Amino acid sequence: MGWNLGDNVVHPQHGPATVGAVTTRDIGGGPVEYVTLHIEQNGLTVMVPSADLADSVREPSTKAEATQVFDVLAADAPALPKWQQRRRINVERLATGDLVAAAEVVRDLARLDAARDRPLSHGEKKLYDEARQLLVSELAISLDGDEQELGEQVDQAAMKGAVLPVEE
Repeated sequence: MGWNLGDNVVHPQHGPATVGAVTTRDIGGGPVEYVTLHIEQNGLTVMVPSADLADSVREPSTKAEATQVFDVLAADAPALPKWQQRRRINVERLATGDLVAAAEVVRDLARLDAARDRPLSHGEKKLYDEARQLLVSELAISLDGDEQELGEQVDQAAMKGAVLPVEE
């Protein structure tokens, strides 16, 4: 799909972005055209080769898809494996850039944190924060809502389902 200046897109690792200017740079002995993506959440600017843009970003979720995320957050989840495997699974989920996968990470880690008598490890807390931020920022675009309010709704929905048993 072709995107135009000002269009909203979602970058898998950085979340929602706005398509900016197209620039050309000499790299490897020839000109390469780049599309600039502005990530509002953290002020980052990412340059993606125009030829790779369709494989590097996707359209934001529809309202229907975004609404279904709350069902995923509230659903019962499977038992979580030991932390090494759990971390690998969650990192792989986030790398897809999929909204449902981010919701699963948020749900599973929120419930894990609530079920244990000690907080999440630093690494899992970081994964949780990243997944939650990606989720909430895309929901804000898809549902045309306030990030703070949607963040509170995400937190509430994530705690609706069963608390998971954990293999330690």
